[in-house]
Amino acid sequence: MNLTPFLVRKVTVALCHLIPSNDEATIHINSLWTLRLHRDANALANPLLCQIKCCTSLLNGPDLTNTFFHGRQKGELLRCGRSREKRTDCPLVTLALTLNASGFPRSAQILRGNASEPATLQQAIENLNGATPTVIMDAGIATKANLAYLKENNLDWICVERIKAPPVPTEPPDQRFETANEVQVQAWKLSKEEGALRVYVHSEAQQATQEQILQTKCKRFEAALEYLNEGLPLPRRVKNISKVARKVGRLQEKYRAVAHLYEVEVKQKKGTHLAESVTFSARASHQTRTQATGG
Repeated sequence: MNLTPFLVRKVTVALCHLIPSNDEATIHINSLWTLRLHRDANALANPLLCQIKCCTSLLNGPDLTNTFFHGRQKGELLRCGRSREKRTDCPLVTLALTLNASGFPRSAQILRGNASEPATLQQAIENLNGATPTVIMDAGIATKANLAYLKENNLDWICVERIKAPPVPTEPPDQRFETANEVQVQAWKLSKEEGALRVYVHSEAQQATQEQILQTKCKRFEAALEYLNEGLPLPRRVKNISKVARKVGRLQEKYRAVAHLYEVEVKQKKGTHLAESVTFSARASHQTRTQATGG
């Protein structure tokens, strides 16, 4: 980046105000964009974050994402892991971002590509320099170890339990409210134990979304089974009974979110090793699958 002498002077003075230093000459423009900015990232970020006039009583995250590198890259942070972009053939590096209630970044970290999401919470809390916000977590971070850490440090939290969603309660809700997006939400108090209040929250919009996703997966699963069945009498299509059964098993694994809602049967032709038909029928749970969605 080419800067005029005037801009160089302004950037240098600005960094002197942000980075603790008694000697302005210690900041050189040649290393401005690499060493000092990386090494003093927290010293730069904290004064700027303090100038943001917004609610800081809530902390959302940390949330992790990653990106991949091409070529023969080497580095301390480059590790193989689960790529969000499905590039398992490339080394990764992870970005951990924590937001406050207004959506502004509160802290950011560059981590190894194989970083575990639950293991990042403690470091994110320590980077707050003694602040005590209410931590909002998804089920991926809300492990027993992290909840115990929050209890030890007297921090409040809101999280999604790491359990299978129970059916929607049949009794009237304890509270109804509307979100900023005009979405109707219902809440039921379930229990209170060890200082933690368990609440079941149900959103009609969320249920509609989940139901649409399930319907799409059901249609694709049914279409794949019908395609397999229609190909049995056709040339150059799978007919061997063992291969057909293996194909059905792979489809059940691919669509495991809805495969348990169906009874699939593969019939064999008498006296041969060929499949005669592939049939399926919906189980009783197929009609009641929406009872546990939307929570």
